Order: sequence, then C-alpha cells, then structure tokens
Amino acid sequence: MSGEPDRVLTFQQKARALEALGHLSIQLDVNDEWFVHQPTVDIGNGSLLRSVASRGDSPMAAVESCWLEVTNLKREEYIRVSRSDVNHLVSKYRWNGFMWSEVR
Repeated sequence: MSGEPDRVLTFQQKARALEALGHLSIQLDVNDEWFVHQPTVDIGNGSLLRSVASRGDSPMAAVESCWLEVTNLKREEYIRVSRSDVNHLVSKYRWNGFMWSEVR
C-alpha cells in the first residue's frame, strides 16, 4: 500500500522510482495515447501474473496511472521483477511509502 509521502512525489520522481525496478520507457502509440512500457515488471498474486498496463493522454498521466497501479496493490499482490541479465533472477517488491521493499 502506498503511504502518505507519495503525495509529495512529482511524476518525474515517480518515473525514476519505477525505473529503479527495471527499464522504463514512456511511449506514444498510433492512437496518440501515452503508455508506460516496463517489460520486466509484472504484478503477481501467488502463481498468477498480470502485466502493468498504464495509459494516459500525456506522459504525466501515463506515469501517474502506472504509479497507482503498482503502489495500490491488494494485500496478496506484489511487484514481480525478472532480470535476464542475472540468470533470470526474479525478485518481489512492494512500495512501503518511501521506497521499494523486497517481499520474502
């Protein structure tokens, strides 16, 4: 769950925090809609995974949408990050209001 300090983060700071999880790009699709692309980041819930699919009418709106999606998780959900550069290492995180915390 996100904590109170999130309200003071700018969308640029949120983008940098998201990028700490893995490569992030903000792209414009053919329908003039912005989206955040983060191929190594999913939301997990036990054995189920779902992609983070965040869109908006501006880069700022897309980042804010992504931020809400990955910081407002249900109790049993976590952020799953896979890193192919480290033998496909998989790590699990949650936002604790100040930084990403590893889930054990």
